[in-house]
Amino acid sequence: MRAASVYEEMQHPNEEVEEEEEVDPGLLNKDGERIGWTNSWFYNWFSKFDEQTLRPMFIRNFSPEQIILADEY
Repeated sequence: MRAASVYEEMQHPNEEVEEEEEVDPGLLNKDGERIGWTNSWFYNWFSKFDEQTLRPMFIRNFSPEQIILADEY
């Protein structure tokens, strides 16, 4: 009879079965989708404020077109 080893009981992380986590109903919109911080009014306001006011003020020769082009590459 062979003794059971601790290593035989362990599973590789890729083989582990993930359990579905319960989602708080307060974190869902009316369609049942999760609400993320990127959908918040503050995030939308600040990203617009950042691109239209802060970046042109602090970055010399700021151009939104150059940023988009740089992101593509």
